[in-house]
Amino acid sequence: MLKFYQLALIGMLLFVQGNLAAQSLLSPNQLREDLLHIKKSLLNYHPDLFAYQSRSKFENSFGEVAQQLDQAITENEFFRLVKPLVTQVKCGHTDLYHSEKYILNQQKVIFPIEVEVNNSNEIEVIDTYTSQVPKGAIITKIDDLASDKIVEVLLGFISSDGLHQNGRYYNLNNQFFSLYAEVLAENITIDITYQFNGQTKSTQLLPKIERSSLKEKTPLVEAAIKGNAAEASLKIRSFDKALLKENGIHLKKFLNNFFEEVQEQQVKKLTIDLRDNIGGNDLLAIELYRYIAKKPFKFYDNLRMHKKSKKQLGFPHNIFFRIEKADSLGMVSYTGHKGLKWIIPTKNYFLGEVEVLINGGTMSAAAHFAAKCHNNQRANILGQASAGNYEGSNSGFLIYETLPHSGLQLFIPAIRYELYLPNKKLITEAIEPSTLAVSKSKVAQ
Repeated sequence: MLKFYQLALIGMLLFVQGNLAAQSLLSPNQLREDLLHIKKSLLNYHPDLFAYQSRSKFENSFGEVAQQLDQAITENEFFRLVKPLVTQVKCGHTDLYHSEKYILNQQKVIFPIEVEVNNSNEIEVIDTYTSQVPKGAIITKIDDLASDKIVEVLLGFISSDGLHQNGRYYNLNNQFFSLYAEVLAENITIDITYQFNGQTKSTQLLPKIERSSLKEKTPLVEAAIKGNAAEASLKIRSFDKALLKENGIHLKKFLNNFFEEVQEQQVKKLTIDLRDNIGGNDLLAIELYRYIAKKPFKFYDNLRMHKKSKKQLGFPHNIFFRIEKADSLGMVSYTGHKGLKWIIPTKNYFLGEVEVLINGGTMSAAAHFAAKCHNNQRANILGQASAGNYEGSNSGFLIYETLPHSGLQLFIPAIRYELYLPNKKLITEAIEPSTLAVSKSKVAQ
């Protein structure tokens, strides 16, 4: 799971030069074998492959790409052909990355501007470290490609849950130039045409190798109780247990200490900020919910996976899967997860008003938490619509496949997590806020 997130972070910092002369060519036979590997892996392991596409569309898409593999091409050219086959699954945990060798050979550079795709699908400069392009400029073309066409193409290369675009825009705004380079760029320099103060201008943008412009790391967990003790806030940027440990945070202890103080100070209102939280260990999300639940609760209704995926599990997790005759789809149920049982609140659970802040970076375990809060009518949801689906996600442990010839890295989630949601009338595609608030993160509503 952590490797998946690490690769996603690398993608935010790398400018992938598309026409490196050092890239070797892959033969049509090698390309077809790698394409078949992707197809078989998705069919064998993905727990909900046809939620947003029919089997015929799946087969036709792979067939169309196979017909294009009639000559030798580079890894990056192959990547550009097959990545949309993975993103059309519409699953935020299913993704494809370049080979480790390819990533290591790229120049670790960033561009001296930051952009955001606004509500009109315009590419707006929101921060700049150069006098070449002013803040507030609207980019109309990059390398002679119109901005609306660029946005349309790049969104098709982003993995995110469901039909809603919230997570896709979030990732686009946080990884714009690395995505542009992977998908469309041919050179390490790019030509930009922009509009500013009624004038149209052009310039050539060069990457910066320095990292001084990168923003400082922010704490993964923050908490505060206001002076009058009427309100408290809790910000959790990740439920990734390994990442939290790496930063010296034991979240369970932190939560216990925080909620003890909340109880002592007789706090009346609590704001839980899960913006930019892409998930991690769902048991930590369940633990957090125990501190605001007013009565026993179930977190999940069902956890399902392919029988073939069980072979990828190590001890002790493999003993928790019920060995039974698989259904018509070859699925078995995971019966040992704590979230399938009725869970009691903590002794020092919070009785007051709760608000939960979310945005297009809220997915996986963080989205599960927000959905439970909304469906149980335990909290007001504020901010912007989530990246994660309301009813659950495909996540759990990830099956990692390296394609035999190109070395492309394929990640497939093994488990379909279906949340226990008793209030069916409240269910929507994404988790929608009851009040739209201005988010600090770069995300198009």
